[in-house]
Amino acid sequence: MDFYLKAPKWDSSLCPKVSSSATELNEIKVIEQRVIQVFNASYRNAVVSGYFLLAPSVELPLGKVGYKRVEVHCCWFGHKLPSDRGIRLLVQMGSAKLIENFTGKVVSNIAT
Repeated sequence: MDFYLKAPKWDSSLCPKVSSSATELNEIKVIEQRVIQVFNASYRNAVVSGYFLLAPSVELPLGKVGYKRVEVHCCWFGHKLPSDRGIRLLVQMGSAKLIENFTGKVVSNIAT
């Protein structure tokens, strides 16, 4: 999604390596996209829940058992990773839900 690819690249002076106080901060509307709904997923010590845009590289099915790192397009403190790859949430797959052709709001930034 353009919002992620157009975000500034990771700046270590602005982006903490970890943050247990970071949470879902911003949302963006998407139309007919592949998303994952997660509950208490984690990224860099932040615990987040909500709808996240799956990265185009994600191949389905993801499975329904255990924990898995799932690549999503979502900024960390307003920045994308230097590689343009999406962040990888640690998701408990038993509680996650994959949705094809989702229209609605997804989390676009995790920050404080």
